[in-house]
Amino acid sequence: MAVSLKRVWPAFAIPTLMMLLLQPTLSFGQERVLRVLNYSEYIDGEVLTLFEEETGIRVIYDEYESTEEAWAKLKVGGAGYDVVIMAYTHIKLAIDQGLVRKLDKTRLPNIVNLDPEMSVNPADPMQEYTVPYMWGTTG
Repeated sequence: MAVSLKRVWPAFAIPTLMMLLLQPTLSFGQERVLRVLNYSEYIDGEVLTLFEEETGIRVIYDEYESTEEAWAKLKVGGAGYDVVIMAYTHIKLAIDQGLVRKLDKTRLPNIVNLDPEMSVNPADPMQEYTVPYMWGTTG
């Protein structure tokens, strides 16, 4: 029995990238910092080190173990995060509660390379707040 990828992918596309463009500019000479909230053990620390070396941007990387923990961090101190990766099931709620801002797609030139079939998110159908982080299935 064939399963339509279009029908099942949202159920498996749990992590979705949400950009919180709350501080889009920095004063000259000020340290550039990127604050990220992500599932624990999703990005190797060495990758973050390489990113910092290549870009000169310091990464403050906060991890969480459950969607509930991420939600609590977002509700309490969400204004401090630039990038949040969380379950797509909470995206609509975050949008409705004003916890995230719309993406500035002019700052995301590679967004044109995303496969439209894989970029659909029922919680953000116009992709104003989210871009996919990863996709996969289990089982």
